[in-house]
Amino acid sequence: MTSDDDAKRGPRGTLRLTPKPRTERLSAGDTAARSRASKSGTRDDRARRADPRRTPAPEDAARDPRGPVLLPGIRVGDRFEIVELTDEGATARIYKADQVTMGRTVALKMVHVRDAPARARKRVRDEIRALIRLDHPNVVRIIDAGQWDDWIYVVEEWLRGTTLRRFMLERGRIPRKEALELAVQMLAGLGAAHAAKIVHRDLKPENVFVTETGAVKLLDFGLAKSMDASGSSSRGLLVGTPGYMAPERLMPLPERVKNDPRADLFSFGVILYEMLAGAHPYKFGRKRLSAEQLALYMASFDPPVLAAEPLELWKLIARTISRYPDERPASADIIVRELRRILAVPALPVAPPARSGRSQLVAAVARS
Repeated sequence: MTSDDDAKRGPRGTLRLTPKPRTERLSAGDTAARSRASKSGTRDDRARRADPRRTPAPEDAARDPRGPVLLPGIRVGDRFEIVELTDEGATARIYKADQVTMGRTVALKMVHVRDAPARARKRVRDEIRALIRLDHPNVVRIIDAGQWDDWIYVVEEWLRGTTLRRFMLERGRIPRKEALELAVQMLAGLGAAHAAKIVHRDLKPENVFVTETGAVKLLDFGLAKSMDASGSSSRGLLVGTPGYMAPERLMPLPERVKNDPRADLFSFGVILYEMLAGAHPYKFGRKRLSAEQLALYMASFDPPVLAAEPLELWKLIARTISRYPDERPASADIIVRELRRILAVPALPVAPPARSGRSQLVAAVARS
């Protein structure tokens, strides 16, 4: 790396703290007074200017619970050097970083624990525990984890490619053979998680990564949970992404019902439908629905038939996104076997599968 590059990146150990915009007009006297005050300031102000990374301004931290953005060149724990910010979510930021001790590029997920809510800190710790238990080529690999100053960090393998969401936006409808090959890899990762008694709980195209070589990696196990969990840890919070959550997961039901692997398979079925159709199976439009209204809608609405696909494939998808958990395939392995068989089946005219009335789930929503 050249000295010019270093000059562009700025001094190490600094943060990009966005100043609060000023809208008031100042007289010449006010401007001079503020200039003198800024040069002196309080002891905390002077300490913050000397090392803004360790003492971020309170107004900046309050404005963003993820904490200040880390600039290129900052070293995390003297082992990881920030290269650039690549992604950010509600509670964490993802950076491309160099692991200087190993000479390799990694993905660094940073959660600002001092200002983040307790549930965000719990999510990153749950993700660490989940990924440590998983070792599968279709699940992102965790390399390291730890705490640095006010951050908890998770170090993951650096992946080259794009998310399935961006992949679909660029491609539109994905050809059947290619979509099913991606689907089989997704199911392999899910099957490994379920075998380790872990449910993902937030499977969606943004959390599926397609590498440059066509390999699929499941990402973001921050909402993952053990199948053995009991009680209600979410305390009424909606955990997951509406539109990909199974109807039962939108309901105020026991945790053991929500932590069933068939809820993950429902999410998978929605994604497979979306890959083949180029559109989401449920037409929400611009409606703002509560969790229970959304569950009622999903449990009473039949997605449009995929008439261009083989009959056996449509039947499998319809079962996978069934409103009834008991009608869905029992495991990811079962779907894989059926998909491999369907790949050799010629396309036949499609008729919608028969539906047997409204479910007890709909009645439960109506009564609430």
